[in-house]
Amino acid sequence: MPGHLHFVVQPVRAEDVSRFDAFGPALQVAMGRAGCVPGAAEVERVCDRLRAALG
Repeated sequence: MPGHLHFVVQPVRAEDVSRFDAFGPALQVAMGRAGCVPGAAEVERVCDRLRAALG
């Protein structure tokens, strides 16, 4: 059992998967190369929702 675990929350839509024909880490790389990265405000909104859900 690992001492700790990391995970990535990647907000993605079906359109993104279709556009880049990828998912998981390959989709992250493709979206990053294309400049499709969320802004700070969007990241904070997602974090707020996760805090509430995982509370």
